[in-house]
Parts: sequence; structure tokens; C-alpha cells
Amino acid sequence: MTILGIVVIFLGLVVAIALHEVGHLVPAKLFKVHTPQYMIGFGPTLVARTFGDTEYGIKAFPLGGFVRMSGMYAPAAPGVKTHRKDGKFTLAEEARQFSVEDMPKDNRYKPFYALSVPKKIIVMFSGPLMNLFLSFLSLVLAFSVLGVKEATTSLNVLSPCLTIAEGATITPAEQKGNTNLSQCPKGAYPNPAYASGLRPGDQILAWGDVTIKDWETLRQLIRGSGGSQLPVTIEREGRTQVLSVGVATLDSKGEAPYGFLGISPTFERVHKPLSVPFQYTGEMLKGTAAMVPGIPMNLWNRTVNLFSDAPGDPGGMVGIIGVGRIAADIGSADNPQLDVVDRFGAWLSLIASFNMALFVLNLIPLLPLDGGHIAGALWEGLRVGVARLRKRPRPAPTDIARALPLTYMVVAILVVMMVILVVADIVKPISLG
Repeated sequence: MTILGIVVIFLGLVVAIALHEVGHLVPAKLFKVHTPQYMIGFGPTLVARTFGDTEYGIKAFPLGGFVRMSGMYAPAAPGVKTHRKDGKFTLAEEARQFSVEDMPKDNRYKPFYALSVPKKIIVMFSGPLMNLFLSFLSLVLAFSVLGVKEATTSLNVLSPCLTIAEGATITPAEQKGNTNLSQCPKGAYPNPAYASGLRPGDQILAWGDVTIKDWETLRQLIRGSGGSQLPVTIEREGRTQVLSVGVATLDSKGEAPYGFLGISPTFERVHKPLSVPFQYTGEMLKGTAAMVPGIPMNLWNRTVNLFSDAPGDPGGMVGIIGVGRIAADIGSADNPQLDVVDRFGAWLSLIASFNMALFVLNLIPLLPLDGGHIAGALWEGLRVGVARLRKRPRPAPTDIARALPLTYMVVAILVVMMVILVVADIVKPISLG
């Protein structure tokens, strides 16, 4: 199961990257933009085939991808410097020339910079939007198709005697009329539930005068009833009856005493309505967006943690190796309640988180991220709107090539961040336990 988890997550990541690029490719082709390349990964090309005017391929390191669109950089506006003193192109001009070198000479296609502002935004936003859809789809598969196990009010196996943590003590409630307390070996305590007459399979319908509809409500009522004796309505083999149940008090080291009954629930798989994945998608979106401002500090803490004796922070950032480790932990978790379906559901939730991160991070308004291109298109739209109001000629497309120094700085930061996370994932791994 450990290897299976790593394989599932790896395939999920590759699919997420591939469909992100499809999100860019499809609208670009619909708008007649020339797209000479669609590639999954970076580095040497392993396999490639050309269909129409586009080369589709897979590269050696499938940790990213790209769709090359002709004319991503608009021509320099009049008066903009395009040559250095030695006569060679400037960095920005080299990028402009490279972006159109594969542009066909006929009029079948148009360069990206010639698209209208709305079309530019659609092309660039559709990639992250695909990841948002994949995040939602993964949650639909996890919650609605596979379903999740939920605790019921039907009781699991009840043992007459209990062994509790060292240092903890159980004080039983006064058992009014109940004389079936078990004789337990030294170090064990009579189970309050068993002593009160509760048996496996009993479904608790009411706790005192409170109707019980879910396990969490019952659990909270038990915790608040330490030392009490109260009527509990149950259903056993189709018949309803009332038992007088005595709730013990558990005094555990480091915690305030609380009510204890010695029962555990049975679990059943529940297929959630689509409203639940919608809700979780919204919560995941809010949570991921809220984490973005804290990325620099989180990364700094992860770096400092590398040089300390402290274990990896469970709330810290993880890289691709960390994601694989978490997937492996899910696959190898020793939990009798966790079956294959549950593990696949957990892996799908992890894939949903990864896709949500791709959606949010790609919308940061910095080149080379999609958000940087969207910001350039929005700036162009603002300039066009102002020119229209002033009845002036339409301005030239935004020359984002002039931002290349900032772009390379962002790329360098992303590479450093990736390296730090890879090293941290190896040296100070974060796992599920």
C-alpha cells in the first residue's frame, strides 16, 4: 500500500500538471493562437509527436509543464531601447524575437499579444481554473463516490474489563440496582457500560431526555456526565428498552476529570451529497489563500529548522518529496478502521490540496506565473479604457518583456524554495505520525 500511495500521488500530480496546460492550450487554439509546443515536464525530451502544428511531448522531469504560444511578448513600443551598445539585442528584445520565431508567415494564426484583453485573460486563467475543477472533482470522488466512514450511535464490541493508561484512574458512579460488576484482574477496571447492561450492537436512542442523532453529541454528553446515573434509551434486536447507566469519572494525567463510559461506536460508509465537496472546496480555497502571505516566514522557519535539533514542524511547508511521504504514510498507516477505500479517499484529498495550491499560487500577479500575465492583460485593459474615454488611439499591447529581470528573480526564488523544501523533506521530514 505504501508504494501504491506514492504511485497514485505521482500520477495525480502529473495529471494535474498536464490538464493545467490543457487549460491553456484549448482556448489558445480556439482563439487561433499559434501553439508550437505542449510539453509535460522539463529537461531532455523523452518522447514527442507532432499533430497539426503542435508538438506534444513528455520530458525527463515531470515536475511542471508548458504550452509555448507564439507572440507571448509584444513588440517594443516606439522609443523603447531594443539594442545594447555593442549592437546586440537587449534581454527583453531577445525574448520578443524568440517568442515569434516560429510564427507562421501566413494569416492562419495570430500572436498571443494580438488577442483582446478578455481573450488573454481566458487563455491564462483557464490553466489555474482547470486545477480548481480538479480539486473539486477529487473531493467529489472522495466524499460522494467513495464515501467516508462516520461513527454511528450503534455500539462496538464491549469488554467487561478495561485497561487504561498508566497514572489514570477510574471512579465508578454509584450503581443503583446494578450488581453485575465484573470481577476484573489486577490493574483492570470494570467497564461502566458493560456493568450498566449495555452490549455490542445496542443503538443509543436517547441520553436522559436528549434524543441522540450522532456520535459526537453522545460523546459530549458522556464527558459531561461523570459520576451520574441516568436513564438511557436503547434499541436492541428491534426492541426499545431503557437502562439505568452509571457514568464513571476518568482522571487522566494532564487533563481535568471527565465522564467515561467505556464504549466505542461502529462505523458505516456514508456517501455525501455534492454540497459537501462544494463546502470543502470553498474552505480549502480560503485556507490556501490565507497561507500565501505566510509563505516567506514559513519557508524561513523550515530553513532554520534544518539546523536545529527539533523535529520537523507538522504544520510546516512540504515539497514534492514531502507529499510523497505523506501519501506513503497514508498507505502504511496501521489502523484497522482504515480500509483500501478510505486510503484512496485520503489520497484524493491530498490531490485536491495539491490542485488547490496550484490554483492559488498560479494567480499570484508575478511573472512567469499565470497571474503575472493576467495582471499584464488587466493593465492593458485599463490603458485601453482610459484611452477610449480620452478619445485617443488604442495603446499598444502591454510590453511585459520589460519585466524580465523581475521574472528571472521570481524564477530564482522559486528554484531556491524548491531546493530548500526538497532538502527539508529529506533531512527533517514531516509525516502523519
